[in-house]
Amino acid sequence: MSRRAFVLDRRRGKHSSGARQSNFFTSMGSLTKYFGLAMMGNAHMMELAVQQSLDHWNLTNNFDIVLMVLKLLKVCHTNREDLVLEVFDVVYEKTGCFDILFDDVIFGTCLYPSKERLEEIEWYLKVASGRTFTFQNEDVPMIDLPNVGWTLAAHAASKGRTIVLLLFLRYGADPNKAAALLTSSPFPEEVLRLILRAMPYPAPNVLKIEPTLVLVPRLKHLCKTVVRNVLIKNIPDAIYDLPIPFELKEYLDLLKDF
Repeated sequence: MSRRAFVLDRRRGKHSSGARQSNFFTSMGSLTKYFGLAMMGNAHMMELAVQQSLDHWNLTNNFDIVLMVLKLLKVCHTNREDLVLEVFDVVYEKTGCFDILFDDVIFGTCLYPSKERLEEIEWYLKVASGRTFTFQNEDVPMIDLPNVGWTLAAHAASKGRTIVLLLFLRYGADPNKAAALLTSSPFPEEVLRLILRAMPYPAPNVLKIEPTLVLVPRLKHLCKTVVRNVLIKNIPDAIYDLPIPFELKEYLDLLKDF
């Protein structure tokens, strides 16, 4: 039986409260052991830690343990991208979106996430942003999957989370999908500038919100969007492999305008 099928079968199973409590303590005991051995570099224990954390999530609906195992994978500098993608696959199966992985930085009370948390998010995106999932009979990149019609970038834009929005755009989020949901003022000027920085031509609704921000696109701006579209399956990493000056690389990566 596949790992995915196993998770779904467990979700359908019924347990008495006593059995669930027993399973909870067994699960926590196993997780403690697996996490400890995984931190010592045991690859097999790393696999078991991922599997056990997903089982624990199904048992308790406590997603914090999944965030913990993702942090473990990053801290251990593992090259097992397949384990990260397994987590993403199960998250999509269970929730139908990925908002749960980014709730704190999009909907939380802190406008400026810690450097450590931003590094974690960038690591998620580096591994999984190009992964596609079936949504309404179409293959959609993870980073553009909608939840109640809104993509991750659209949520970040609506909340004024410019740092997170920039990360999503750098890793290939469709700026048009974010811009389409910006229908009224006020929006932080920096949000609008970031979205305009990533699209070839300004969206009509952005013009309505803040017409003074928009100028006729310059040739280098149009070239930037063309290059990004060519490299879309491996941005921003592929940008830094180009034989061009570093300042131009940062321009292509949406980090600066000039």
